[in-house]
Amino acid sequence: MKKQLQYFIRLVNFEFERMYKFLLGIMIILILSNFAGYIIGPLNYVSKANETMKLESLSTTQYIETYGSFSLETLTRSLWILGPIALGIIGFLFYSIFIWYREWLGKNTFIYRLLMLPTSRMHIYFAKLLIIFVGIFSLLSLQIISLWIGSFIISSLTPPEFFSAMTVSEVVRTGIIFPMILPNTLEVFLGIYSLGLVAISVLFTIILLERSYRIKGFPLGIFYALASIGFIISPNLVSLIAKNNYILFNSELIIIVVIFALIVGLVSLLISRYLLKNKITV
Repeated sequence: MKKQLQYFIRLVNFEFERMYKFLLGIMIILILSNFAGYIIGPLNYVSKANETMKLESLSTTQYIETYGSFSLETLTRSLWILGPIALGIIGFLFYSIFIWYREWLGKNTFIYRLLMLPTSRMHIYFAKLLIIFVGIFSLLSLQIISLWIGSFIISSLTPPEFFSAMTVSEVVRTGIIFPMILPNTLEVFLGIYSLGLVAISVLFTIILLERSYRIKGFPLGIFYALASIGFIISPNLVSLIAKNNYILFNSELIIIVVIFALIVGLVSLLISRYLLKNKITV
C-alpha cells in the first residue's frame, strides 16, 4: 500500500513537472493583464469623468449619480480580468485533452512506458485528473491574491470622491463570473466542482474510447458524451413532461442533478478502468 502511494505521488509530481510551464504561462498572462487593468482602468475612468463633467457641466455628485462610481467590482467586468479567466478555462480544457494524447506522440510512444510501471493503471488516470484540478485551483488562488493587491492599487489611483470601496469577498459575491467559479457557500462550491470533475472524467472516457477503438471509438465517445449530458439534465425535463413547473423545488432539482452527475462520473470511471486494463495494451 505504501509503495503504491509512493508511485502515485511520483506520477503526480511527474505530471506537475510537465504542466508547470503551461501553468506558469497562463499565470504570467493573468498577472500582466490584471495589473495593466488596475492601472489603466482607474486612469481611464478619471480621465473620462473629468471630460464628461466639463462637457456636460456636471458636479462630481451628478456624474456619479448618472454614470456610477469606480470600484474593484467595476474592473472585474472588463477584459483585463475576464480575459485571463476565459483563457484559463479554455486552456485547461485543451490541456485535459493534450495530457492524454501527448503520450502517443513521437515514435517511442510514452504511454507504453507508463503502462509498464509496477502500479495500478488507474493511478495514471487519477494523477492526470488530480493535476488538472491542481492547476485550476492554483490559478484561482493567484486571481484572488491579485484582486487583493489590485484593490490597494485602484484605491490609490482613483480620487476618493469617485471611488467606491469594496472588499474582495464582496467583489467575488457580486461579480459576473466569480459567483460561478468561486461560490460563497460550501454546498454550491462542492456542487459546481463536482460537475466539473464529472465533465473532465467524461472527457477522459471519450479520449480513452477513441484511443482504444480508434475510428470506431470517436463516434462511440460522442454518443457517450451526449448520453451523459442527456442523463444529467433529464431531471429538468420532469416538470416539462408533467406540465407542472412546481413538481420539484429548485433545491431538490439541484440535488438530483448533482446525484445524476455523480452516477455519470462513476460510470465514466468504471469504463476508463476497463479500457486501461483491457483495451490499451503494451
